[in-house]
Amino acid sequence: MGRLQARPLFIEVGGTIATNTVWTKANSPYVVTTSIYVADGVVLTIEPGVLVKFTQNTGLYAQGNGQLLAVGTGAEPIVFTSLRDDSQGGDTNGDGAATVPQPGDWYSISGYGILSTLRIEHGLVRYTHSVEANGHLHLLDSTVEQSSGDCLYIYPNSGTAPTINVERTKLHAVNRHGIYLYTHPGTTINLRNNTIDVLGYGTGILLTNVAGAQIADNTIHVADDNEGARGIVLNGVGETLSLTNNTLTRAAEGNAYAGIEVSNARPQLTGNYVHGFEVAVLLNGGYPELSPVYSGNDFSQNKYANSIAVAGELRSGSWTNVGGYLHFVRQTVTIKDNATLTIQPGSVIKFSTSGSLRLGEKSQLIAHGTMTETIVFTSLQDDAYSGDTNGDGGTAAIPMAMEVSRFPSWATGTASRATATFRWSIWRMCCSAFPTKPLMGVAM
Repeated sequence: MGRLQARPLFIEVGGTIATNTVWTKANSPYVVTTSIYVADGVVLTIEPGVLVKFTQNTGLYAQGNGQLLAVGTGAEPIVFTSLRDDSQGGDTNGDGAATVPQPGDWYSISGYGILSTLRIEHGLVRYTHSVEANGHLHLLDSTVEQSSGDCLYIYPNSGTAPTINVERTKLHAVNRHGIYLYTHPGTTINLRNNTIDVLGYGTGILLTNVAGAQIADNTIHVADDNEGARGIVLNGVGETLSLTNNTLTRAAEGNAYAGIEVSNARPQLTGNYVHGFEVAVLLNGGYPELSPVYSGNDFSQNKYANSIAVAGELRSGSWTNVGGYLHFVRQTVTIKDNATLTIQPGSVIKFSTSGSLRLGEKSQLIAHGTMTETIVFTSLQDDAYSGDTNGDGGTAAIPMAMEVSRFPSWATGTASRATATFRWSIWRMCCSAFPTKPLMGVAM
């Protein structure tokens, strides 16, 4: 007769923690059978070496100004994982190989109180949906992996400005984001020395409506073949936000288009190494009024070396090659309603095969070259102007799809009153060009 295997001992926990509590290594492992709620003003402390396993659809939540203090050590990390994860602490649920863990088995470690604190040091978080924070977050020397959602989902949208520190942490994102942070009015954000792997459609670091942050010395690798994957995306962030000395790379077989995408923002980009993408930077709205400030970056080893792609809505200003990087039109760009885009004499504007330029309601396009400094509109594959921008070594150019339209297809009626004027301009390899006033120039 076979010998019965003894079921490992563990402590079942669940419900509201109403007084300061310590989970000790001596009583580990702890199994969360119903979600844990750390009440307002209460501290849950977890000792180094503790293993916490969660049954399905449970989580750990800090309410109000409740605190989770889980400070492990290099030798004794604190582990949060699924009850089905036999690789940590053995077969705790005693079912042998009948069940295996899956991303999203348990819901979250969440500091959803606006004054809550999550402090995890030397921690391992596996098979959750995400780690979430509405309050203070300190995640140091840890690993978050096998998540079904964003590894870190940070949403201080209550008007507060909590401190966010994520340092020396490994994040493995699959079809989601490593760090997703939005609506933070302050500058108390530090994301440093982290290692982030992005597989599939996702982003290493995504920040939206964040006033300021220090994002430095991170290593982000984007794999898989999804064109929409990104290393870093910045949407509507403040001018004090800085990207410094980050390394962003793409797998050789990958298709991720841009290492960094910036929308309607003017962040500081300093000393970053962005290699292996189609372009290092994609400006997806706001240019030329809003554009990053560049200093000491290495963008040389991308397909369109030392070039910046432009897409989305254009604001007022002059089309210039900010930072010395040639700016080209990736897809349809539209001059914003009532905005004026000026193209300076001597400019070369290149378009991808899907690139086009449209005018919004009451907008203006002014492209006034001179006899000695003509303005050139041409294909991205035209090496005769500004060299081999697309890095194909001189392959024959194909026509671009360029359209300058007085009445864009999305405008209502003929009340848009948009105007475009051209002087001493050249069109090369374009499908169509429709100037709205007499021009001085040549189409080729």
